[in-house]
Amino acid sequence: MKKNIFCFLSLLIFSNFFLFAGETIAIPSSNIDKWYSTGVFYEIYIRSFKDSNGDKYGDFGGVVEKLDYLKEMGITALWLLPIHPSGERTDGYDVIDYMTTNPDYGTLDEFKNLLNEAHKRGIKIIIDFVLNHTSYDHPFFQDALTGPKAKYRNWFLFSDTKPKGAWEKFWHGYPKQNPTTYYYGRFVWSKPDFNYNNPEVLQYMKNYMKYWLDVGVDGFRYDAMTHIAENENEVDHLPETFNVLRELRKFADTNYKDKDVFFVGEASDKQVLYFGNGDMVQSVFNFKLNGSIIRYVKNQAPYTNKGEDLMEDEVKKYVKDLQDKEGTWWGTLLSNHDAYVGMRPFTQLDGDAEKCKLAAALYLTFPGIPFVYYGEEIGMDTIGKQKHDKYLRSCMQWDDSEFGGFVQGGGKPWGPMNENFKTYNVKVENADKNSILNYYKGLINARVENKALSLGSYKSLTIPKVKENKYVAALREHNGEQVIVVHNFSDKVANITVNSELGNVINDFKLIFGDASITFGKNGELNIKKLGAYKTIILKK
Repeated sequence: MKKNIFCFLSLLIFSNFFLFAGETIAIPSSNIDKWYSTGVFYEIYIRSFKDSNGDKYGDFGGVVEKLDYLKEMGITALWLLPIHPSGERTDGYDVIDYMTTNPDYGTLDEFKNLLNEAHKRGIKIIIDFVLNHTSYDHPFFQDALTGPKAKYRNWFLFSDTKPKGAWEKFWHGYPKQNPTTYYYGRFVWSKPDFNYNNPEVLQYMKNYMKYWLDVGVDGFRYDAMTHIAENENEVDHLPETFNVLRELRKFADTNYKDKDVFFVGEASDKQVLYFGNGDMVQSVFNFKLNGSIIRYVKNQAPYTNKGEDLMEDEVKKYVKDLQDKEGTWWGTLLSNHDAYVGMRPFTQLDGDAEKCKLAAALYLTFPGIPFVYYGEEIGMDTIGKQKHDKYLRSCMQWDDSEFGGFVQGGGKPWGPMNENFKTYNVKVENADKNSILNYYKGLINARVENKALSLGSYKSLTIPKVKENKYVAALREHNGEQVIVVHNFSDKVANITVNSELGNVINDFKLIFGDASITFGKNGELNIKKLGAYKTIILKK
C-alpha cells in the first residue's frame, strides 16, 4: 500500500515537471490562401500618422512617405480609419460626406496616389465604413430635421414623443431646448442612426461601396456593425442587421468577384454571429484574445495550475468558434483606437519592452489575421494612462526631435505627444538591433514568408524536465511546410529541451527568427540554450 502511494505521488510530482504534447489541431479555412488570410494589417489614424505639408495634420502624403517603412516591416495591408469629411466630434466617425475625402488629409487625387503607391509595393488598403450612423451635420440629416415631409426624413428614425423600452435612452430631442421631435442616435446626439427599414438607405450604402471599390480600395472595416437595426425591444444583433450585411457582401462578391474584396467587422459582443455561414464578413476582431495574451505575459503564466497549455486552449477556442464557417478568420490584435479594447500594450505591460516583444510574438504566430496598431511596433505609450479614445490616437513618434518629427519641416503637431517619444521612436529603434521595432520587423516578415504561421495546423510539443511551467512550444504545419515556435514566458534566460514528436527529422529545422544556441540530440530532441527572457524563436524545416 505504501509503495502504491509513493508511486502515485511520484507520478503526480513528475507530471508537474513534464509538459505533454497535444493533439494536432486543424485550423478552419486553412485551404484558403488569400491576400488577407496570410497577410498582416496595419491600422492608421491618418490625422496622427505623418504630416507631409507642414499644416500640423497627418495626411495621405504622409502615409505615402512612410510606405517603404511599412513595406520593410512586412506589412501587406493598411486599414485606414475614416477618410471622409467629418464634424470631428468623434475623430472622424461622424461623417458629413461619404463620397469624398477629408480636406485635412488631402484631395481625392492624393488618395488615389496613395492607393497607387501602396499597390506598387504590394500593399492593399481597406477603409473604415461607418454604416450605422452619420453626422448631425450631414446634409441628409439637416434636411430631415426640417419636418415630416422632408426628402430625407425617412432615412432616419423620428418620433413625436420620446419612445419607451430598450432604446429609450438613445433618443435625442430636437431642438435641445423644448424639443418638438426626437431622433434616434445609438452612440451620441451628434451621430444619428440610419433607418435601414428604408430600402433607399441600403441602396445608398451599395452606391458608397461601388464608388470606393471603383476608386481602388480593396475592402472595408465595418464600424459598429451590431447596431445597424434596432427596435423598442432590442438594439443589437437583430436579424435585419444580418440581412444588411449579407446584402452588402453579396453586392461586392457579385459585382467585384475578381477583386477579392475583404470585409472585417467590429462587434463588441456575440462576435461569432457575424461570421454567419461565411456570407457576411470574412473576419471579426477577437476582443478577448488580446486581454488573455496580455494577462499571460504579465503573470508569466502560460499554463493553468493543472498544467494545461493556455495557448493551446486559445487555439481550440479559435477552432470551435469558426468550425463550419468556411472562409472566415478571427482578426487578432493587442489594441486599437477604442479605449474599450484596452490601453496600448506598452502601457498595460508597465513599460517593459521585453514583455511587449513576447506579447507581439504570441499573436503574430497565432492563427487568424493580425492587425498591428500604428505605434505599437515602437512601444508607444498611452498618454496619462487614461482609458479614453483620444489618448490612444496621439501622434506617431518618428524621431527624438522636439515634436517627434511628426510635422514636415518641424513644429508642433495637432495633438499631444506621448512622454516616451524621446526613447521610443522609429529613428532610435531602427539603429538598435534589440529594439521593439526590429523585433516586430522580424516577426512580421517571418509570418508573411511562412504560411504555416497563418494557416498551419497546431500541435503543442513536449518540454520535459522543466522546473517551472513557463515555456511553450508548438509545431505549425501547412502543405508540407513546418515551423516550430518556442516562447519563454519567464524573466530569466532559459535552457530547455523540446521533444519533436517527429523523431530524428527534427535536425532538419533551422533557426529563422530569434536568438539562441540550438543543438539536436541523438533521439531528435531540440536542445535550446540561452533563450532570452520573454523571447521567442522560430525554426523552419
